[in-house]
Amino acid sequence: MDAPRCGIWCIGLWVLLLAGPVNAQEAGARVVIGGGEVNDDFYAAGERVQVRSAVRGDVVAAGGEILVTGPVTGDVLVAGGEIDIRGDVQDDVRAAGGRITIEGRVGDEVVAAGGAVRIEPGAAVGGRAWLAGGEVTIAGTVGTDSRIAGREVVIGGEVRGNLNVMAESVKLLPGARIAGDFSYRSPRQADISPEAQVIGTIIYRPAPEERGGRLAGALVFLVLSLLVSGIVLFLLFPLFMSAAARNIRTSPWKSLGLGLLLLIVTPLAVTFLMATLVGIPLALIMLAAYFIALLASVIVGMLFVGNLGLDLIRKAPASSAGRGIVALVLGAALLLLVQWIPFVGGLVWLLFLLLGFGALALQSHRVRSVEALG
Repeated sequence: MDAPRCGIWCIGLWVLLLAGPVNAQEAGARVVIGGGEVNDDFYAAGERVQVRSAVRGDVVAAGGEILVTGPVTGDVLVAGGEIDIRGDVQDDVRAAGGRITIEGRVGDEVVAAGGAVRIEPGAAVGGRAWLAGGEVTIAGTVGTDSRIAGREVVIGGEVRGNLNVMAESVKLLPGARIAGDFSYRSPRQADISPEAQVIGTIIYRPAPEERGGRLAGALVFLVLSLLVSGIVLFLLFPLFMSAAARNIRTSPWKSLGLGLLLLIVTPLAVTFLMATLVGIPLALIMLAAYFIALLASVIVGMLFVGNLGLDLIRKAPASSAGRGIVALVLGAALLLLVQWIPFVGGLVWLLFLLLGFGALALQSHRVRSVEALG
């Protein structure tokens, strides 16, 4: 998907959100597309999404389980609990989820973040691979200038160029081959098999010991800032914020999928508008709205989770304002707690962001639709 096409498509999506209905091409508890070909981009959201047909375009999907077995001529953009891409993808793969597995061939780059990320034997990534997760394993082939961040990183396949790694534990198995330089940052030196091949230079950078404390302090400050901002936003717009949080409960997959779409393609749209010169003022407005929406999205996610907690304990203040504030405090507490679980914290932040972004977009669309009817 090239930049001009992404830019035009995203601008159209923003216009639709503000002016008309938004419907996924396929939505439901289970979405299965199989047999024949899809001669266009394919969008889906559901508890289980299976794409078994050949798709002559992009695949954009969100769900609990996502399986792509048919060949895809464009990009694959997915978010979900368990993601398995077995078919060949001619362009890029961008994925976020609990467990991500790449088993097919990818023509260009792979960007993936999850609890566990695997490039299986037989899989080949033509471009670079940027991977992040609790456990990251490369057993197949990836391109040059690849980067990995994780708790445990295992290389057993081939890297066709330089590789940069940041992890607590790094292993190079006997079958590993790095055609360029191998640079890594870790508290301890990598476990490198004598049979592993590194054609270039091995560069080891010890991880600073005090970094964890500074990061923890920064995260506490960030969460507290979000809490204060969330309370202010809720007191100013209580009905809108509450309705947006309810969208996550009533339309979780639609919120997740729409949030993923807007998160990825909006910066491309801004870049496209900037390149046109005459679109610079609109690009600046979109950029400002984008960053504000990102902040508000995490707050909506906090509000949703906090409300769930209040429902579970069956205790809540009588006033709606009081309930909203207590819910935000509970949501902020969850964000702080999950930071102590390695790499899970980042996934929770991403989930809050995607769900909140989509829920805000849905609520904005509904408000404009009501205003248009009135």
